[in-house]
Amino acid sequence: MNKIAICLFGLSGGSAGKDGKGNNLDLKFSREGYAKAFEKKYIVDYYVHTWSIDIEKEINHAFKPIKMISEPKIEFNKFFWIKKILKRITFKQLIKFFFGKFNLYNEAHHAYRAYSRWISTQKSFKLIPSERLSDYSFILSSRLDVEFFSEFFLEEDLTNETLVVSNYNNAPIESIRDTADKKNLTEELKAFLDLWFAGKPNVMSKFTSLIDRFDNYDYNPHVSSYNHAKYLKLKPFFKFFRFFDYELVRRYRFKSNL
Repeated sequence: MNKIAICLFGLSGGSAGKDGKGNNLDLKFSREGYAKAFEKKYIVDYYVHTWSIDIEKEINHAFKPIKMISEPKIEFNKFFWIKKILKRITFKQLIKFFFGKFNLYNEAHHAYRAYSRWISTQKSFKLIPSERLSDYSFILSSRLDVEFFSEFFLEEDLTNETLVVSNYNNAPIESIRDTADKKNLTEELKAFLDLWFAGKPNVMSKFTSLIDRFDNYDYNPHVSSYNHAKYLKLKPFFKFFRFFDYELVRRYRFKSNL
């Protein structure tokens, strides 16, 4: 069996929404999903960076990572982030702001959350010792609060230009959309569905360094991940559809609309 690494990042997730709102999610859902999707065909090493210091022991017990770092969340400095938003505000956004349709605080908080996400993404990857990178057929960078339903297996050999990414399809959202489809909207939106990415070690080393070019891109992770792949001249290989093959635990189990 080939060996792979799964680098988990971020918060463990909450039942009610983003930023861990609500009750802590039971890790058994994501843990069983990763086992079902990856551990039948591959030998898996887990590496974890998390901001969820309150359940560090539970994460360690569930995933038994080769290496793990748990640290407090980066503090949100609203003045710092509002200043960054103002530096790149467009004329259209400025007009919306004067008419009360552009919330500077919300935009600043979105940027801060994206920054925290990409910091954690890079830190989880960098837990892999450089001398062990060649041990892995591919590396998956994914969230702690994703639950996979389908077996993930790559029959074809990946190239040094291939980034494995989800199809960007519509999925049900409580009180917003009732149905799912399998139309890939990636090129229409110029954005990636950003819950997980995979590729050969050298590809993921470059891709998870997005944080080093954070201010060169739109702060929205869907857009920045797409643009970073373009910058690196990576070719997307689309695999899986949200809702059919995987989903956020809070949406699938607790019907969260966020």
